[in-house]
Amino acid sequence: LLFIHAITDLTNTYHIISQLESFVNQQEALKNILQEYAKV
Repeated sequence: LLFIHAITDLTNTYHIISQLESFVNQQEALKNILQEYAKV
């Protein structure tokens, strides 16, 4: 049972990390778009 709990925790952590990464990527993309607009 502990083993299953550990796997569940790892899976949850992985999902949280991947969501954070995609959020950061979106922020980077927005920043790049804003910088492009600022040049115009």
